[in-house]
Amino acid sequence: MRSLGSSDKSTEEQSILTSRVIRLKFLTTTDKIVVKSEYEKSNLFKFVELDHASKGNIVPKDPFFSENQYYHLNNGYDGVVGVEGKVDADMDTDLAWDITTGNENVVLGIFDSGLRLDHEEFAGRVWVNENEIPNNGIDDDNNGYIDDISGWDFVNDDNDPSDNNRHGTVVAGVAAATGNNGVGIAGMDWKCKIMVLKVLDDRIDGLFSDEIEAIFYAVDNGIHIGNMSFGGLDRLDSFQEAVEYAESKGVLFVAATGNEGEEITQFPAAYSSVMAVGASHPDDTRVTVATTQGNFGSNYGDHVDVLAPGSGIFSSRIVRSNAYGFFGGTSFSSPMVAGLACLIKGLDLTKTPQEIRAIIQNSAEDEVGDPQEDTAGFDKFYGFGRINVYKALLLAQSNFNLNAEFNVSKNFICKDETVTFTNSSSGNATSLKWTFGEGASFATAVGNDPHNVTYTSKGFKSVILEVKNSKTRDAEVKREFIGVVSTGSLGNISGPKLVGVNQTATYSVVPVGSIEEYIWSIPSGATIISGELTNTIEVKFDNQAGNEEISILIINECGEEEFTDILIEISTTLSIKENDLSSPQISVFPNPSSKGLFYLSNSQKYSVYDVRGRILLKEEGVLVDLRNYSGNIFFLKIRGKIIKLLR
Repeated sequence: MRSLGSSDKSTEEQSILTSRVIRLKFLTTTDKIVVKSEYEKSNLFKFVELDHASKGNIVPKDPFFSENQYYHLNNGYDGVVGVEGKVDADMDTDLAWDITTGNENVVLGIFDSGLRLDHEEFAGRVWVNENEIPNNGIDDDNNGYIDDISGWDFVNDDNDPSDNNRHGTVVAGVAAATGNNGVGIAGMDWKCKIMVLKVLDDRIDGLFSDEIEAIFYAVDNGIHIGNMSFGGLDRLDSFQEAVEYAESKGVLFVAATGNEGEEITQFPAAYSSVMAVGASHPDDTRVTVATTQGNFGSNYGDHVDVLAPGSGIFSSRIVRSNAYGFFGGTSFSSPMVAGLACLIKGLDLTKTPQEIRAIIQNSAEDEVGDPQEDTAGFDKFYGFGRINVYKALLLAQSNFNLNAEFNVSKNFICKDETVTFTNSSSGNATSLKWTFGEGASFATAVGNDPHNVTYTSKGFKSVILEVKNSKTRDAEVKREFIGVVSTGSLGNISGPKLVGVNQTATYSVVPVGSIEEYIWSIPSGATIISGELTNTIEVKFDNQAGNEEISILIINECGEEEFTDILIEISTTLSIKENDLSSPQISVFPNPSSKGLFYLSNSQKYSVYDVRGRILLKEEGVLVDLRNYSGNIFFLKIRGKIIKLLR
């Protein structure tokens, strides 16, 4: 043991503290990680770890810290109505601040209602665009934004991102209020710069288009972490492209899951490249509508990554430059995670979004909340657990050798189809645990073997692989979504139910999922003037009155059909004089046909589709020859009318 690393040890090389513990002291210039590895390889020791102080934790001198900021250091805080606080239901941030309080080279983007720029908590902390000359009315850096000194107001399209709601100032205080400065509160990161991106108005309403523009602006101007404490139910490809662009540039986005207290998928939190954050109480239970007297509850689902404290949150306000108050909601859980991400990034600016996300997930505290929800491993209520800042920073400092990865045979499948998951992780994992999501033929599995899983329900399935190395106590998680095809629901046909002979009318259905072709059937003699194969058609009726129907058929990628129709009355009392457009009835024989040969009663122009909606034939005549095509069911379309052919 004495010979190991002998050239690096100082004269105070060692002290035998007990029969089990030996402390080694090295020169300040020594690469301790290299020496630590050398001692580990000797196999002489059970553990080889860097020593850490157990006292002298940084407890900020900010006057409101000890009394109101339980989430950093919880001694049994009971400040939330109806919730009995629990000692140590906190993020151990006081211990974490011994490791780092931030790095001024890290830039945090606050995408919100703006910021009270002169608030005492943000003095010297607001990002400044050094490539722009203030107030000269010129776009000096040619980025398309004139005098964007402190960020940009995307709501009003100007260079003043001041907060006229309060939401953004509260969020910024949670993530980045300056700690230990003798005033107010302590945010998570005390040194990072804050880029202000105003995307919400005075009612905290916003447009995705503004938010997408803000993402590209912020990424191109150098943010490292972004917080988005807003959301909606609509998924946009353009928004997903924006956050994926951010990830490709090394930027991690964090977002709130929403406050309805239900299993709701909100965006941007549910985009795969964004961390989704829910809210917890001072006793580590998830915030629910029941525990907040109907005010709000933390949404949940398979997209949730972690929880962070979200009730009784004390932060900065806009009414004065030294104003503070209490708030609650996942909006204020999200910036805690964003602030933690800034601390991790500050320790190593080369850390990727994927690495930062994995560190936060793998260091989260599991099974600390309601045992009915916070079950072992990943669950849809807590994700990977409630964040622990201290454990995250310790993990960020360690050699993070594991890399969880797996390959998927198909990313989109049909219901009852089987997909294969193959492990491709690296880093000498000693254990692997798989979780396959709702509707899987088996919920979990262990081991390295490829796993063949059949899904019996539609929707997006969250598949998780957790790898661990018991020797180094490292762990990492990989998650991917598998789509089991679902077209969505075909709604009712809208359009007039009473029309006149020789008149035109429009009929439509709401667009459905990924369906590209809509197969309409209209009364004999009527004509589709426009919109054929789309969700909206314009129909020209002939001079034949009576009760008829218009129907529509869609077929998804898996050959599943969905059908709806509308009954209409064609009346002579509404007619106008036009040429007689009537045509003879259509008949097909034999149907079914064992050979695949079908005959029409007279020569017609026709098209034939398979069950997936793909066109097979487009011909004219009396013979329909399907002998060279596989399948038992086909659809014959003549003048807008659909006939099912059976073989």
